[in-house]
Amino acid sequence: MAELQLHVDAGQAQSELDAILARLQRTRPLMAGIAAELLSETEAQFGAQGNPKWKALAAATISARSKAGTWPGMVLQVSTAGLAASVHTEHSDSTATIGAGAGKSAAYAAIQQFGGQAGRGKKVTIPARPYLPLVDGVGGVQLLPKTEKAITAMALQFVENGRAK
Repeated sequence: MAELQLHVDAGQAQSELDAILARLQRTRPLMAGIAAELLSETEAQFGAQGNPKWKALAAATISARSKAGTWPGMVLQVSTAGLAASVHTEHSDSTATIGAGAGKSAAYAAIQQFGGQAGRGKKVTIPARPYLPLVDGVGGVQLLPKTEKAITAMALQFVENGRAK
């Protein structure tokens, strides 16, 4: 009976694994792509005024804006220096972040994203009007499923060919 021999050369596979490892050690382009995706999703939320649509402003807020000449208008974009203009991203070799508000406007940014009590004595209930691609989920804040899917696809493409998009 003849002997069956099988020889496998893993050289090509090892070369590809080495290339993937090299890409994973230089992830700044991926992190820049993720930051850009987070910003794009945020801008889409502002443009669509939420998805699902944000709750309407209170009658008193609409009245005050009408008197100020800023109504009708976009719900969270009263001024060019407001909430939408405060959205910012950062990235490094290993992280991508998005945030909004700074200083005194940080509390406003948070209350609009998550909702809660505001005003004198915290007597006013502000409904959540999420503009960042995040939702409260099990175990904390999570990416919107659409955003998570886009970032996962971007990461897979980066692993495969070294480009984020």
